[in-house]
Amino acid sequence: MAKLLKGALILVLAGILTLLTLLISLWTGHYVGVTLPAPSGPFAVGRVLETWSDEQRADPMFPHRRTELVVWTWYPCAPSAGQKRAEYRPEYWRRQMPEGVMGTLLWRDVSLVRSHSVIGGSLSPKQPRYLWASPHSGITMSTSVRIATT
Repeated sequence: MAKLLKGALILVLAGILTLLTLLISLWTGHYVGVTLPAPSGPFAVGRVLETWSDEQRADPMFPHRRTELVVWTWYPCAPSAGQKRAEYRPEYWRRQMPEGVMGTLLWRDVSLVRSHSVIGGSLSPKQPRYLWASPHSGITMSTSVRIATT
């Protein structure tokens, strides 16, 4: 009987230790910075974030609001000194992420993610063609990709 209790106690302690190790690794992982891989090509990567609104159409999910579409555009740009790096996720979007213990355990602090794209860099004159991807509801990405020429 004593051996059985001793074995059960060891299992319970191992479970508690495993759970604590998991929680500590999740907690510390939240605060670890990450730098995304640098572009491998000859161009810098420009990024523009825009919100397009259709004042004539109600949002199907929220009829009291107008339809809005957030558009992120990445493109080859000419490198220049003093370009400001784009945030991985804008600050006003980061505020919408869960807070508290669960937010800390389940989500990385995206303010610590460093991208290599720059805000609003000028379009590179050395790139004659661009890939334009426009996914639509119900249409796969492969059917809506076009090549745009300057």
